[in-house]
Amino acid sequence: MPWLLILLIIFSVAVVAFILFLVSMAYIERQEMHWLALNGTPIQARIRELHLLASASQPVPSTNETEEHHPQTTSVRHIVIAEWTDPETEEAYTFRSRPLKQLPEEYREGYLINVLIDTEHPARYALADDLRTYQDRHK
Repeated sequence: MPWLLILLIIFSVAVVAFILFLVSMAYIERQEMHWLALNGTPIQARIRELHLLASASQPVPSTNETEEHHPQTTSVRHIVIAEWTDPETEEAYTFRSRPLKQLPEEYREGYLINVLIDTEHPARYALADDLRTYQDRHK
């Protein structure tokens, strides 16, 4: 019996730790986006690749015999990969977008897109569309 209680306590602590981790990651992301919106340096990066991600959802079983099964659906997301070379250091950087539900029409390989970067740490960046989407969600 005490082992069951110990396992329950360990499981509870793990669940709470996981929830705290998720909340802290969301907070850090929000702070990064806010900082980039206020202090980021705008640059233009050239689109190198457009990736298509598709994930299928499982069919939903019917609740009674007269209903039909819902068909399997496919969720499509797009990832934009762009490159920029720092003119001062001539170092190349690669930027990836978050998965986008809809790809803007003007996004084509070779086209330029806007990116906000931290000039001290260019690995800290946000594509302008990612930032706009984030700001729309968190108004």
